[in-house]
Amino acid sequence: MLNWTWYGNATVKIDDGSHSVLFDPFFTRNPALPPLTLDDIRPCSAIAITHGHFDHAGDLPKIAADYDGPIFVPLETFANLCRLLHPYEGKLRPVTPGDKTALGALMLTPYAAEHIVIDKPLIATTLAKAFGRNQRAYLNRLPSLLKENVQFPVGRCLGWMIERENLRVINFGSLAIDPKETYPADLNVASLPFQGNSKIEEKALEVVEALKPKKVLLHHYDDAFPPISSSVPTDRFAALMAERWPNVPVVVGAYRQPVVIV
Repeated sequence: MLNWTWYGNATVKIDDGSHSVLFDPFFTRNPALPPLTLDDIRPCSAIAITHGHFDHAGDLPKIAADYDGPIFVPLETFANLCRLLHPYEGKLRPVTPGDKTALGALMLTPYAAEHIVIDKPLIATTLAKAFGRNQRAYLNRLPSLLKENVQFPVGRCLGWMIERENLRVINFGSLAIDPKETYPADLNVASLPFQGNSKIEEKALEVVEALKPKKVLLHHYDDAFPPISSSVPTDRFAALMAERWPNVPVVVGAYRQPVVIV
């Protein structure tokens, strides 16, 4: 048995009751959302990062000082994060696709992935919403968010698979797969971020077609860092999935509500 728990943005924990992996921990976010705290992070067996963007890796400098486990990061973001995590850079573990790590009965393996294309229609819509809100507190955050976006380049994207006995779950931090990668067959769950493109439903359907999971879990659809984020409706995608793959259920993650995978 595995448990999947979403904490907001792309922060997902997968555990078997004995060991756990926390993906992309990010707590500097919209104060209207339930917070992620260091108390949530400290018990985890490992942290794994999907790519270098600020809302996936930007809080690592704050986390590393109070976290004793390994932090697995894509090799391409390793040097940048070492600079930002000084003097805690020794906690970082650079990985490339195919590297395997055992955490008790859990096996953790990264696969090559890509970042979704943030297209012009989405950028235009997001900016219109941001300034339409007329909320100074959010707009005042815009310069710092843009600065962090420069400080934390994407680097390589990874999709992380966790295996336990006959269960296979793959978790992505951005909704794009590498066309040259061979992903594992017989996936129980694809944990997919639902954010980043004006045609997100079509992009998600393409990923499901390629991975052919038995179940889809959605995360990263919330308005985590306004004014440059938005809440993304998931109902149209769920309806399209019901039409195309009626035997593949879609579960929309809810904050801190574990989903049991058996």
